[in-house]
Amino acid sequence: MPRTFFRKAAIALVLGIASFALGACTSPSSQDSEEPFAPKASTLNNAGLYGPGETIEVGGIIAGGKDQPKGGEVSVGYPSIMRMTSPPEGVSVSDFKGGAFDESSSEAMKEQLGFAPGPEGSLPLGYSYVVVELAMSNTGSETVSYDVSQGRFIEVDEAGAVSSIGMNDPLWHDAWEGGNLKLYWIVDIEAGATLEIKLLYVLPDDAINDKRLAYLVDPGSANGEEGFVGLEAFDVAGQIRG
Repeated sequence: MPRTFFRKAAIALVLGIASFALGACTSPSSQDSEEPFAPKASTLNNAGLYGPGETIEVGGIIAGGKDQPKGGEVSVGYPSIMRMTSPPEGVSVSDFKGGAFDESSSEAMKEQLGFAPGPEGSLPLGYSYVVVELAMSNTGSETVSYDVSQGRFIEVDEAGAVSSIGMNDPLWHDAWEGGNLKLYWIVDIEAGATLEIKLLYVLPDDAINDKRLAYLVDPGSANGEEGFVGLEAFDVAGQIRG
């Protein structure tokens, strides 16, 4: 009886392996019939785009990162934006990203975005520097740190879906005082104080004139479906000077 049992078990095992192998052979065709993976588009919050005179409330980093922010510690005012043909006066390529922007950085940027500043700061035809001036106020009772690299330019369609334009990070900001380059984008704002900061970007000229142009301040949060929701941005179409 035991031998019969083990013989049947062996036969069942062989048949199971054969069925699995056949299933593996036929699985590619069933996979091919499935739709290709497409990430969800990131979307603005229900408030839509913010206009001149409005502010966006964002979270800071409290006590050097030891405490979790509650959200809304930093109030960001509507930006002033100027288009330029060269970096701001006194700023060179060697100052970009705290001096960490080297030849390899330039090559990587060109490979990813199709453009990069030349050694003297010149840009290819069809691109311009853009300086964003922001006033950020700490409305809390403690000093907070804030990551200024969160700000970037986007396009917003009629459904509120957003797409990035140009660079994810600025090239430079004027609040850097030297020190740890890993903290280059982190600025401190004392309780009740307002920090006025300038950030430098590069944008395609076509995007500068696009009626869908916006400046993202709050990148929102992941919704578990590869997209981000609750983004907050200023409507800056037609508001770039120069």
